[in-house]
Amino acid sequence: MKKNLFLVFFMTALWVMAEAGWPVREGSICSISMESACAASTLADLTGRWNCNDGGTYYVHQIGKTVWWFGESRDKGGSWTNVFQGQIQENLIRGQWVDVPHGTTMNSGEMTLQIQAPDRLVAIKKTGGFGGSQWSR
Repeated sequence: MKKNLFLVFFMTALWVMAEAGWPVREGSICSISMESACAASTLADLTGRWNCNDGGTYYVHQIGKTVWWFGESRDKGGSWTNVFQGQIQENLIRGQWVDVPHGTTMNSGEMTLQIQAPDRLVAIKKTGGFGGSQWSR
């Protein structure tokens, strides 16, 4: 917690310095935007129960920068059930998902999610026929 708080403070301070006109070189640690500073603050724990626009419920567990989930259709997984494992990189989660044989659908693929807020995820890339695209809690 202290490490994340320090990182947010440090990035915010650098952004304020840049906005005040301090010299900033492209590619230097000081060339950040407010969006980057906010992205650091989205490293909040994503663990919990999430709802998706595919009608499913997703049980997410975050351990450090690794995110796992178990997702099931509204009929208690009879139509589809999947698992996901991905890695957080800034405000993105990149990983793989796979349907498991509790449901009748058997697909798999890759997915990239954008962390838009601690309570909102949006799929920006998905393969394999994954249905959902927006999660909230």
